[in-house]
Amino acid sequence: MKTIQLGDTGTDVQKWQAFLATHGFPSITADAIFGIRTAEATAEWQSGHQLFADGIVGPKTWAHAGFVDEAPEPPAEATAPNPWPLEADAEAFYGYPPSLTQVEPPFPMFFEGQKISAITCHVKVATSLRRVLQKIKDGFASADALHAARADVYDGMYNDRNVRGSSHRSMHAYGAAIDLDAEHNAFYSGHGTMSPIVVAAFKSEGWRWGGDYSGRTDPMHFECCR
Repeated sequence: MKTIQLGDTGTDVQKWQAFLATHGFPSITADAIFGIRTAEATAEWQSGHQLFADGIVGPKTWAHAGFVDEAPEPPAEATAPNPWPLEADAEAFYGYPPSLTQVEPPFPMFFEGQKISAITCHVKVATSLRRVLQKIKDGFASADALHAARADVYDGMYNDRNVRGSSHRSMHAYGAAIDLDAEHNAFYSGHGTMSPIVVAAFKSEGWRWGGDYSGRTDPMHFECCR
């Protein structure tokens, strides 16, 4: 089985939904569309089985549910929808100083309590960022639900600075990284309180999440590199 997540369709989605429907989530319909209800039920099931509750059905979730993979999945780099560079190659890929543009979010976002009109980012990540934000908007049942999850709390993207405590440029210096809800997703806080819907939206576009870092986790942070 392949990795499935919010927005996916097909037989593997239907198979997973049928499993959920018979394992504590009878309201889930096996319609082969991985929507918000399926993502929420998945995250709840994962949490109840000591798995990372990101709402994404990957190899560990399939295996824990008793499914046997018929063939190994290709490496993540082969299936990522965007060819983001290795972090060490970021400057060669993005250039410095970077070419910047602005993306207007499809839902209200706020920086330090003030509504923002646009997000400044690198031209190479702009289209992907628009898709991510639209997936976040579509992933929540309502604007109130999105706000309650603090998915609208913006804490910066382009910032010409080095990695904290390092002489190397941050991905923020290229306009290729974004921070969300820093107050509740600080350094070393594991996965913080970041919504699985938000994480899934960024990962579907190949962005790397700081909550997956080993050691110094940074769950507020999403970046376009490997």
